[in-house]
Amino acid sequence: MDRLFAGARYRSALVERPAEGWAAVELVRDADGRSELVARVTYWDAAGQFYVEVLAKDIALSLLEALIAEAKTAIPKR
Repeated sequence: MDRLFAGARYRSALVERPAEGWAAVELVRDADGRSELVARVTYWDAAGQFYVEVLAKDIALSLLEALIAEAKTAIPKR
């Protein structure tokens, strides 16, 4: 994802840690000269499920929905 929303740029990146048993898609918000990790969707191998972690006090639901959809297609299930 690379999207402008409400005056900020939101971008996502895939992070994989196979040795630790997880992979995630993280969402970063760039605004006012700062970058902040605002949300993460993680797939845990041991649980076989996705988990959503919101790290910001406010984030639009449409951005979370797009992040979840991206994670479901981008994260390889092992």
